[in-house]
Amino acid sequence: MKVFVIDRSPQLLVSFPAIDAEVVYFGDEIQALNAVGQQQPEFIVLDYAVREQQTPEYIGLLLAAARKAKLVVVGGNVGEEDVFRCLESGANGYQDKQQLPHYMAKMIRVVVAGEAWISRKMVARVLHALRQSTMQLAPA
Repeated sequence: MKVFVIDRSPQLLVSFPAIDAEVVYFGDEIQALNAVGQQQPEFIVLDYAVREQQTPEYIGLLLAAARKAKLVVVGGNVGEEDVFRCLESGANGYQDKQQLPHYMAKMIRVVVAGEAWISRKMVARVLHALRQSTMQLAPA
């Protein structure tokens, strides 16, 4: 499996020693976007700090370039609203950076298997948003 890591510093790479995958690091988001389109990685780890508030839009570009890729956002102290926006844009999950070394292998395995990697609190928020959307579509 090919995993792309998009981060301003190679800090996230220390989380990968136990992963059986080809890990490719990108410190520049434009180079990463071009490579995603050319190489079609199966998994993308994106540091929220790379684009901050523009992360949801960047997620859309990445997933348009590699439609089959799974993507997880990682970050430190990212607000719930920002995480939710990333999920709405197509991210398959979110993980706090400080806990990443403990969960990287499991996170990749779970997301590649088709599951989401989000907190239970975020599951409740996603369900609430889905219900609100469904209620708006229902005839009066």
